[in-house]
Amino acid sequence: MMLFLVGCSPEAQHESWTPEQFKNVVQAYGDRELASEAASITGEALWITEEGEQLEIPIPTDEFFVSIAPYRTVTHDCEIHSLTGCQGELVHETFTVTVIDEKGDIVNQDNYSTGVNGFIDLWLPRDQTLQVFIESGEERVEAELTTYSDSPTCITTMQLQKS
Repeated sequence: MMLFLVGCSPEAQHESWTPEQFKNVVQAYGDRELASEAASITGEALWITEEGEQLEIPIPTDEFFVSIAPYRTVTHDCEIHSLTGCQGELVHETFTVTVIDEKGDIVNQDNYSTGVNGFIDLWLPRDQTLQVFIESGEERVEAELTTYSDSPTCITTMQLQKS
């Protein structure tokens, strides 16, 4: 997955990244396979801090990154997802995630496992208001989220409830 990084830091190669390579780097930070002083992602850019220097890498323009930490009892306040710091309660658990747009069309429906950080990472269409449904067994939660440049990239408010 990360072969394009061998022998060179992400910071040195970011200008030639394809959207897929960009997504792989974001995932590697979330999976704790890559480390930096800090790495976070807004609706506009991936921010990497190394040796006190901050690097801003614009995200692909037609997609929006959001990281969701469904929880049962423990959460934290967050709006901008820290790829190197945010930790969700439910690690390595599988959920069915359904995302529906304002027209009622399914944008995304699949099973996802939370990573080592307890989050589900999604790449969604930009500039939309979406309904997100997360289910596991008898537990369920739904929420509205937006994918505008100033929208939160870290969703920690989705508490699972028995249905």
